[in-house]
Amino acid sequence: MLKHLLFAAAALLLTGPAAAEPYFRQIDEFVGKTLGDEARKLYSIIIDDPARVAREMAQGLEAVHDYRRKHGDAYYYNWRLVIDRNFQQPFVATHESMATLDINEGSAPHELAANLRRAFSGIVSGNVRDDTAAAIEKHGPFEIDGSARIMALLDDLLASFVAQERMKIAAGSYRPCYRILG
Repeated sequence: MLKHLLFAAAALLLTGPAAAEPYFRQIDEFVGKTLGDEARKLYSIIIDDPARVAREMAQGLEAVHDYRRKHGDAYYYNWRLVIDRNFQQPFVATHESMATLDINEGSAPHELAANLRRAFSGIVSGNVRDDTAAAIEKHGPFEIDGSARIMALLDDLLASFVAQERMKIAAGSYRPCYRILG
């Protein structure tokens, strides 16, 4: 089912300067340990090599053009792209919606991916949206629960983002809008 998330392997390219490598490696490790190697095949990481990025992008674009010519597909719209409904619906982060996310071992990879996306979306919302921040101020941090192994991986990933100041909204220390259970 993960193959339906993106049309072609390595359709997503993550790139940045050498300083971004630890960040991308942490994400790659998290994806591998939660969603598996099939999910890791859907993207590639290129660090500090703009020329290689340009080559990969040009090759990818040519592959898309070849595929669309071969199948008579239009260039202006990807008619064959299949995106699971769970990835198309907006997620409104509330204490209830965050607490009821199914982030557990044994979930189908595409369902787990959708719920992890929702968890990250909720955390972003708690960090930047005034209405969500007000709800957190009133009711406390969101509680995110799931299997112990995935919660430990999520907690480690988020802690690394805080340590790297990727979660810092304003001057001063970051106060998490979430609490990892499990």
